[in-house]
Amino acid sequence: MSGRAVAVLAIALLGLQTSPVHAKEVALVPPMLTVIGGNGVRVTGKSTGTYDFGKIESIDAAVVSRPFRVRNSTGHPVVVSDVETACGCVGSIMRRSGRGVSGSSTAKGEPIPLAPGEELEVQLSLDLGRLTPGPVNKQAWVHLQGSQDAAATLLLSGQILSSMAFIPAALDFGRITAEASPSLELTAIMDARFGDTPEALALAGSKPYVKVTLTELKRYPRLPDEYNGVQEPALHGRPVVCVKYRVQRQHDAPLGLLNAYLTFGRTSPPAPLLQRKGETSAVDGVADPRRTVLQSALVRVDGEVTGSVRAEPKLLLMGPISKGSPAAETITLKSEGGASLAGATATCESRWLALQVKPETIPGRLTIEVRVSPDASIGSIEDEIRIALPGGQKMVVPIWAVVGRLLEDAPRLPK
Repeated sequence: MSGRAVAVLAIALLGLQTSPVHAKEVALVPPMLTVIGGNGVRVTGKSTGTYDFGKIESIDAAVVSRPFRVRNSTGHPVVVSDVETACGCVGSIMRRSGRGVSGSSTAKGEPIPLAPGEELEVQLSLDLGRLTPGPVNKQAWVHLQGSQDAAATLLLSGQILSSMAFIPAALDFGRITAEASPSLELTAIMDARFGDTPEALALAGSKPYVKVTLTELKRYPRLPDEYNGVQEPALHGRPVVCVKYRVQRQHDAPLGLLNAYLTFGRTSPPAPLLQRKGETSAVDGVADPRRTVLQSALVRVDGEVTGSVRAEPKLLLMGPISKGSPAAETITLKSEGGASLAGATATCESRWLALQVKPETIPGRLTIEVRVSPDASIGSIEDEIRIALPGGQKMVVPIWAVVGRLLEDAPRLPK
């Protein structure tokens, strides 16, 4: 037999051998659960269900809840391992039902076996207080043991109408010198149900060098004509409270980006959360939604304080970083006229960050190495690198590191 004939025969035999393997791979289709419609849940695919809660004013409801039902239509027993949610604002509880079986409730994702034809109820709760006004589309995935793919996808959708508006929506001091102490005006227009006392509506800055003073508070039976341009429909045609503030940047602010926030009685922004498979977030009802809305309200304060030293970059963004992998970036400090920066120190609060100030090899230039620990949890690390410069001057460089996957609300550089 010629060499060519042997080669042709070998290819033919390989083709015959690959057929059953291919058939076996095709047969390994991930088991899927069937979503059952009703009670406001719309089936948008065999294994996909959506509940549209419509338009809700943030002041009227703190938590939206809806039960979803899924059925084991695989023809064989399965075990539901957990419910994964895309955001920490969504909580889940699984409850087995149908065929005379009740109870077996879990809020922590314990596995639940389902016989063929048996149903599972998944109660999803959405904490509106942790979301910004606008369209909402939050997903949850039901997982089965032994499968990486979701067996069912559940969606909560709708729109949150804001009961509050800020004019302007954000403050920007622009580029200012360390010696300057400028101020900006801010107006808040809100549903009168929030109250009309200075104590309840006082704003505070997230940084000690951002001072806020309430200068005027008035209650109106309806939105004044001068504010007819306000886009929030929930504020039109009802009693409102208009509050004016003066926001001042104090002269003791460090060099660098301001990166501050204004909040009602809270000094830090809401933490962006990423939920891992197997974790659930218990969302509890809030007796007074007004408190939830006020606590989640936020106004950004941007700007840059300039001086004789500048940092490159001004804002350090790292990621997305693979879980378990180390990552490092550098910040370079440069001084005007090449003045020495020897003796500068750098600190931060996050336990996942390590800083090392390199020796000054070129006069007026200093490098700071920033390392993210491979043990860092999935999610985001938001911190500030605080730098003490020679002569007592201070500088800050905000850092945003993302481990696992990219977040939608990453910070931005000011204009």
